Amino acid sequence: MQRYKIKVAYDGTDYCGFQRQSADPTIQAALEEALFHLDKQPVQVVGASRTDAKVHALGQVAHFDLKTLRPSKVIQNALNARLPREIRVLEVDQVEINFHARFHAKQKVYTYTLSRSTLQSPFLRHNTLHFPHFLDLSLVDEAIDILEGTHDFIQFSNSTNKENRPPSSVRTLFSIRYELHEDLLTFYFTGNGFLYNMIRNLMGALLEVGSKKMSLLSLEKLLGSEQQPRNFTTMPPHPLVLKEISY
Repeated sequence: MQRYKIKVAYDGTDYCGFQRQSADPTIQAALEEALFHLDKQPVQVVGASRTDAKVHALGQVAHFDLKTLRPSKVIQNALNARLPREIRVLEVDQVEINFHARFHAKQKVYTYTLSRSTLQSPFLRHNTLHFPHFLDLSLVDEAIDILEGTHDFIQFSNSTNKENRPPSSVRTLFSIRYELHEDLLTFYFTGNGFLYNMIRNLMGALLEVGSKKMSLLSLEKLLGSEQQPRNFTTMPPHPLVLKEISY
């Protein structure tokens, strides 16, 4: 038995997230179907991040075991030949049998992109949020200073099922930064892990502060386990991209 680590890029527009579901199309299901033809038996794929419906990836990582040892390039070519064109395996590596794509991840980078133009290009509708409204980036900078670091981010999670919650909601945001290219404003979130819908909620809070609809003090009060009124909206999933995972 040989364990393989893969790096995957995908357009999540028509998928209900990474994790397999009973009937809806998912990235995991597509990968496992392609692997079944390769190994002639069911193969379980374990992803590093359970991206939500319509979320994209440039650097998702996963692992799986095959009973037959094959060269990495052969596996990559075989998978890409069978996968739909929205999904591409970028890299395949042989790894130790104890490697775990999710548990061994040290750092993840996500991006969230806004279209700031008055009229959004139709070609950007599946991967950017149209936000042509007032935004004070100096206030956004101050909000970023508050959010960076190690905090309890439970107020930024949408998980209502206690059984599915992780043992701890404390996470470390190593950095939040943004880049402006013409009318596109892209935020980069780098952390050791993220709670369910955490980045979409952080993005909502940043936009509320930058729009002068929420104070910096209100934002700061949200960092903790004590329940607080939420003065922000969970942003849509389609501008979110899993960019990179480090081990």
